[in-house]
Amino acid sequence: MGGGREGRGAGQEALREAAGAARRSRARMLAALRWVERLGGLSAEARGRWDVALARYRRERALLDEEAARDWTLSRGRLAEVLRARREAHGKLREALDGALAALAALATLAESGARPGREGEVAGEGGEGGEGGDGEARLGAPATPEEGEVLLVYHPVRAGWVGFAVTAGEVRARRLGEVDSGAPEAQLAAQLLAPFGDLLQRSRRLRVAAFGALERVDVHALPWEGEPVVARWPVVYGLDLREGGLRVAGGAVRASRRAILVADPRGDLPAARREARAVRAALEGRGAGWQAAYLEGAAATHRAVRDALDVEGATLFHYAGHGVFAGRDGWESGLPLAEGGWLTLGDIMALPRVPERVILSGCETGRSGEEPTSGGLGLAQAFAVGGALEILAAVRPVEDALAERMMTGVHEAMGVDPALGLPEALRAAQLAVVREGNKVDWQSFRAIVP
Repeated sequence: MGGGREGRGAGQEALREAAGAARRSRARMLAALRWVERLGGLSAEARGRWDVALARYRRERALLDEEAARDWTLSRGRLAEVLRARREAHGKLREALDGALAALAALATLAESGARPGREGEVAGEGGEGGEGGDGEARLGAPATPEEGEVLLVYHPVRAGWVGFAVTAGEVRARRLGEVDSGAPEAQLAAQLLAPFGDLLQRSRRLRVAAFGALERVDVHALPWEGEPVVARWPVVYGLDLREGGLRVAGGAVRASRRAILVADPRGDLPAARREARAVRAALEGRGAGWQAAYLEGAAATHRAVRDALDVEGATLFHYAGHGVFAGRDGWESGLPLAEGGWLTLGDIMALPRVPERVILSGCETGRSGEEPTSGGLGLAQAFAVGGALEILAAVRPVEDALAERMMTGVHEAMGVDPALGLPEALRAAQLAVVREGNKVDWQSFRAIVP
């Protein structure tokens, strides 16, 4: 009997390692972008060079958006030339930020190993190397163990289709799923992805999903389970596996600070977004407990104003209600449109020294990520997670303006009733309320994303 137990223990260890390998393959690219955690090991000279490179990026980005505010004064022909030049400038800035991040990763890895770089402190195209693989690759340890009562569902492609893992605090199960069509009917997807782990699910209190590639597009929270959507049975979060591997986590729980940043309809064409943000401000004020909100509506929500608000330390909530744009095969060209033709780009988010722990992106495709394997699942919501956000609500597809208003005001209403709720639980309450009102599809677009 003892041998049987030993064999089972060895089998569980092998399964846990296999599930961990699948999780690390998803997280590696995003983990490499978490530059804040790498600064502590740098020399003063290397840190100074990084600070200069980052300041240069932020300064030049601000100048580009300030220039865009004058586009309306240009002739059609001149405007076309200016826009072409601006696209090129944005591309060069992105390349500079890519180079800075890669060089920083290489320097941090060298510092951890005790080795010395060839020319200490090379950052932002000044001779540093790194990036994919080698010294520039993030070193990831064992991914976080699920919390008690949580089931982590991992889906990863293999040579003959897909493999699924169900991971709990004390057990790991693996099943070969065969070929899985992400566009198949929901009942078929539920039978393939959930049914093999049904008994574990029945004993759980929360589901965490870590899907790779095409299966990232599946709304697991909306799949049918015993006649209702999965989210009617459990809160569901979509994890990025950024919580382990020696990387600093922003904290185990959201801080007690009561400072919010609300950005409403920067382009001035979404009246429901304005109503949403005003309702959120009223809900925060109605909770008491000293909530303070920096409120930027319409023309006030410029690039500089939004960035300056995010730069102030102590904000715990960022709520953006407006358009969202996912662009580029890898997601790097995505952004949140701001007033005066400005943008909060993915690169801008990556360059922030800190981000609020809770982020709500009430706009189209703000939770969508790049589909290319080399993108590492990067998008706007994921960029905030890389920066240290603990809970993000975002939409993975286009959403109707009025529904977004209903959903996000519902989130704040739920937290007003129970201040102890996290964003995932509040989103669940809002989604179920919308489902009871008869909405059949669009509510599925919103997800709770965690690092």
